[in-house]
Amino acid sequence: MVTSLTSASISSLPTEIREKILQYLPIDVHLAHVGLASKALFAPSIFHSIEFARSHVTAEIIRRASGNVVAYIVAPNYGFRKGRHHCPHLPLQYEMILFRKALESENYSHRAIKHSICTPLVGCLRIKSVLAHLLKDPTFDPSCNSSRILMWTFYEGKEVSMQRAFETFKLLFEDGREDPTANNNEAFIMTCTYDHEEIVSLFLKNKSLDPSANSNEALKTACRLGNPNVTRCLLNDPLVDPTTVPDIILSTLQFGINRRCIPVLLKDPRIDPGFMNNAALAVAAFHDYLPAATLLLADPRVDPMDNKGRALINSVLLGRLNVFRLLYASPRVDFGR
Repeated sequence: MVTSLTSASISSLPTEIREKILQYLPIDVHLAHVGLASKALFAPSIFHSIEFARSHVTAEIIRRASGNVVAYIVAPNYGFRKGRHHCPHLPLQYEMILFRKALESENYSHRAIKHSICTPLVGCLRIKSVLAHLLKDPTFDPSCNSSRILMWTFYEGKEVSMQRAFETFKLLFEDGREDPTANNNEAFIMTCTYDHEEIVSLFLKNKSLDPSANSNEALKTACRLGNPNVTRCLLNDPLVDPTTVPDIILSTLQFGINRRCIPVLLKDPRIDPGFMNNAALAVAAFHDYLPAATLLLADPRVDPMDNKGRALINSVLLGRLNVFRLLYASPRVDFGR
């Protein structure tokens, strides 16, 4: 007697059994394709169930023996690290789980936050899209772990797009739970390293932030890195007093990567370009910075013969012909002294 066997398929399995099977799938570029393969069987779990995404991520971390989500993300064999700007398009539920777990994890140092965890997150997990959903959850605290989300947002802007960072910062500040002054204004000062006036203005709208904190570090940073728009924005803020940094022009000339901020600084009547015996003009002559020397010499507050004509002496002794010609042609330079 032949007994007929009842054939079974995955569609006949209970949902919880199907999900147990799906949890053996690696979380990689193919995951979304599996969800799209069957809108009835797989899509509800992979695309629409936050609980399934949470259990799948947890199972994957255990399976890889990573110990925690941070080790999992920064592991060399982690699928997203192969190309952070060409990462697999994860379902949003998975991005939310990975993002929140990493954000709330306390298993790595402050340095690792910047240099390890940010790298795989940038370009892989869409911070703004994820936050737009997470911020609706009253149990989610965006300021957890010393507001590390601010630096994550900055690094995403640095590596991908400052406009994207602006939109994310705006979302965070409109929510109201994030403190832009966290970690001694760290994120604010870092944004001043880029000439993105909109982001700096966004920070300045928060009344708790003092842009002159840390001895006007934000202004000094913007000037030395040659960010004229941010420099102008900071100087227009009533809390920023450039007289507390009397050597701002001099330090910009000495240490600046470029000198694009010199015209902006000279337009501010509070800043004395002749500070310290007109040292700025002498430094411009020393390095043969003709554009800066031209602007300084045109300012009536600058005395080119101060400090025994140091600017002229520098140009002659060091063979700085461009600045020497400028000084030679100026009626304010007395060669008889």
